[in-house]
Amino acid sequence: ERTFLRKFKELFYALELERQYSKDEILTMYCNTIYFGQGAYGIEVAARTFFGKSARDLSLAESALLAGIPRWPSNYDPYINPEAAKKRQLVVLQRMQEEGYIDEESKARTAEEKLQYKKTSYIKGEAPYFIALVKDYLSKKYGEQMIYQGGLKVYTSLDLYMQRAANQALQSGLENYDPNLQAALVAVDPGSGGIRALIGGRDYVSSTFNRVFSKRQPGSTFKPFMYSLALYSGFTAADKIMCEEVEYELPNGDIYRPGDYGKEPYHWREFTLKEAVMKSDNVVAVRVNSILGPTAAASYAEKFGFSNIQPVLSLPLGASEVRPIDMALAYAVFANRGIYSNANYILKVTDRNGKVLEENHPQQRRVIGEDNAYIITNILEGVLEAGGTGAHLR
Repeated sequence: ERTFLRKFKELFYALELERQYSKDEILTMYCNTIYFGQGAYGIEVAARTFFGKSARDLSLAESALLAGIPRWPSNYDPYINPEAAKKRQLVVLQRMQEEGYIDEESKARTAEEKLQYKKTSYIKGEAPYFIALVKDYLSKKYGEQMIYQGGLKVYTSLDLYMQRAANQALQSGLENYDPNLQAALVAVDPGSGGIRALIGGRDYVSSTFNRVFSKRQPGSTFKPFMYSLALYSGFTAADKIMCEEVEYELPNGDIYRPGDYGKEPYHWREFTLKEAVMKSDNVVAVRVNSILGPTAAASYAEKFGFSNIQPVLSLPLGASEVRPIDMALAYAVFANRGIYSNANYILKVTDRNGKVLEENHPQQRRVIGEDNAYIITNILEGVLEAGGTGAHLR
């Protein structure tokens, strides 16, 4: 609050501090408590947060960069705005030269030094991507000072046991793959949309980018949404479609020939819709999409929470890019008897005195009928039955 009383108090505190402590002691206390962004208070934590080392091991270039951050932590954050951080570092070096702490040659050499940003592993934790998601939300709504010094209590949807299982699953799943290969995992509660576990990448220390919110082609996992439209349009799970060579002329004049994976691109036999999903048959999926109309299929898919779905024949094969979080929420519709739930991860926030600042409840809407959801769920269960593509996982 901007009042004369506050300024009077600050003046009194300043005089008391200078009466009891030396300038160096005050500066030391300041450096050990000032905020540097990324949840880092004090120079030691800042050094570990931005350079993965102790403050005593910082170079001149690294020290100068950190010295410039406290003036505006969110703007000079080198992870978010490296160019602004670098410009601020040059201001600090210029001031150091003017004050006689370094010479012109040292300033020029230091300014050219390339900085490598990284976090120490202890910052990682068990759910770093989830925590970053929560902190980003709170920071925008309440401000960073309130987050780290306001005594807030934040209740989230995270299930730590599920998060640990997710970490183990991702680690074992990538064990024999290229270490540069990335992955993401998100688990949601079908009944509420609450995020129970979330992993945005292989290693938070090396990459803080959260891939749960980045778009990727979903492949055949997109087929159930098109088949849900088929059921709504009058098809049944027992209706049969022939898997055979077929071609379509596209608007640009090209010829499109869908085919299946494996040695033979066609099965040359009829499949029920349920069998087509069990086998993940591409030809049948494209033929059904052609009958329904790609425009209708794309519009119908957006009811499940997707956006900008392209009305193309290969839509059920995953032609449109979607986010993993949206795929999880869309599949939850089938598990929740046709009801869609928006994603949520913060249940309640209270201040240091227990006053509720916000309390969030599931936001839901009916997307498809309960009968439709039941049949699609039954069809998906067939994937794990003998002959299904997921039979080995049963």
